Amino acid sequence: MPDHRTVYYRGQCNKDWKIESSISRQNKAIEQTLVEQAKGDINQAEAAVDFIKMDFTRRIHQEFVDNYPSYPEVNLLQDYKLNDIDMMMVSQHYGLPTRLIDWSLSPLVALFFATLDEPTIDASVFALSDTTKSSEYISLSSSQKFLNTFSKEKKNLEHVRKWRKFYEGATVNFNEIDDTLNKSNDNCIFHPPLSLCGEFHSHKIYFLCLHASLKMQGSDNRSLSKILKHAIPDDLMLNSLREISTIKIFSAGHYFIKPLPLNQRIKNQQGVFHFSASPYEADSINKLAKELDKDLQPPKETENIHLIKIIIPAQYKEKIHNELVRYGISRDFIYPEIDNYAKEMPRRIANELLHTHKF
Repeated sequence: MPDHRTVYYRGQCNKDWKIESSISRQNKAIEQTLVEQAKGDINQAEAAVDFIKMDFTRRIHQEFVDNYPSYPEVNLLQDYKLNDIDMMMVSQHYGLPTRLIDWSLSPLVALFFATLDEPTIDASVFALSDTTKSSEYISLSSSQKFLNTFSKEKKNLEHVRKWRKFYEGATVNFNEIDDTLNKSNDNCIFHPPLSLCGEFHSHKIYFLCLHASLKMQGSDNRSLSKILKHAIPDDLMLNSLREISTIKIFSAGHYFIKPLPLNQRIKNQQGVFHFSASPYEADSINKLAKELDKDLQPPKETENIHLIKIIIPAQYKEKIHNELVRYGISRDFIYPEIDNYAKEMPRRIANELLHTHKF
C-alpha cells in the first residue's frame, strides 16, 4: 500500500463473508422471514418488505436514542453532546445493529479479528485506500462534519422541492439557483460530494437544469418548475425525505467517520466507521471484493479505490493469533473492559507458565 495515503483495514474470520453492516444482515433475515410467510407469493412479500425494513431500521435507532439514558452503563456519555452519528456509534458499541461498518487504522487489529474465531476456516484481511493523492473518493471526517454535510444536502434538496412546487410558470432564473445552493454550501465543499438523489448531488443542479432547458428548447412552457420536474423525476426525490438512519447515499465515494474517544476500546482498536451507502444491502465495496475473488477487472464504479484482500489459511490462524497476543494485541487489549480482562488474564498466565516450564 502507498505510504502517502490513509489505509483502512478490516479483518474477517471467514474469507467468504461479505463486507456489510449489521443492520444489513438483520434486514436480510427479516426479508427472508417475510418471503417464507408469504408462502411463495413473492409479489405479496415485496409489497411489504421495503416498508418493514425501513421502519425496523428507523425504530430501533430512535428507541435506543430515547431510552439509553435510563441505563447506568452510559452515565459517562452525559458529558458529551452526541449527534445522530455519535448515537449510532454508541449503539453499535452496545450491540445494536446499525449501518456502520467497523474498520481500523491498524493492520494488527484487523489481523486479530481475522484470527479470533472459526479456527478451521480461511480468514481474510482487507486493506482499502484511494488511488489518488487527493482523497476524492474516500473521505475521513468527524461525525459532526459528516452530519453537517448531510444536513446541507437535505436543505438544498428542500429548496428544489419548493421550486418545483411554488414556481409554476416562473421564468428560468439560473442565477437564483446557483446563488441559493452556493450559500447553502457555505463555501464548504465535502469530498466526495454527498448525493441523496439517484442522479445528482445538489451543487451540480445548475448544470442539470441547463441541460434540461436545452433539451426542452422549442417547448411553449420552459418554466423553472417544468425544467426541474423534467430533470429530476418525483421518485428520485423521495429518498431525501428520510432520516439519516434509513436514507440511501448514491455517491461514488466512501465515507469514514472518526468516533469520539468515548472509551479505551475505541482508542485501542484505532477504529473508524464506514457509513454504509444503504442500510438494507451489502456495501458497494463488495463489488470490488467479488471481482478480486474471481481475479477479474474491477468494476468501473470502484476504479478510484484500491482494495487488497489477503487470505489467511486456517492452519496459520492460531499461530498468528498467539503471536499477536505476545505483542500485546490480545482480547483484553481489544476489549479493555473488566469482564474481558477477567476472562483473558487466566489464559495469559496459564500460557506463560506452560511456555516457561516446558518438559
